[in-house]
Amino acid sequence: MNVGIIGCGLVGQKRAKQLAGANLVAVYDTDQKRAESTGLYVASGWEEIVQRDNIDIVIVATTHEWLYPITKAAIENGKHVLVEKPAARNIDEIHELSGGTPRRINRIADLTLLVGYADQLPELTSREVESVAEEVGIVA
Repeated sequence: MNVGIIGCGLVGQKRAKQLAGANLVAVYDTDQKRAESTGLYVASGWEEIVQRDNIDIVIVATTHEWLYPITKAAIENGKHVLVEKPAARNIDEIHELSGGTPRRINRIADLTLLVGYADQLPELTSREVESVAEEVGIVA
């Protein structure tokens, strides 16, 4: 599974380190230098990441006002999503993203939406990510 990360601040960088060895395909951040510091391909915008055919999973680690619109666009483009908490700005956005049944892991059609809690998973390895993906039915 190929992964794109949107948001390369502290949480996005933590996720990138946790996924070392995974297929990290592209990143995007409004701070170009911060995105370049990952050493990965830097997309021209977050839209590129959610629209790329070779990305299966999108990690959304942005400021709060961007969590919902990016997550919604990623789902609409057929991507599995790990969105960092709080996942949206209000309960209506959460309900829309989750299909009306907000849980930490939501199945929407054949996609998985996972709300991340970066501080609760500080040592997550790429094998553990694969294991969680298999458990919720995301297999390559």
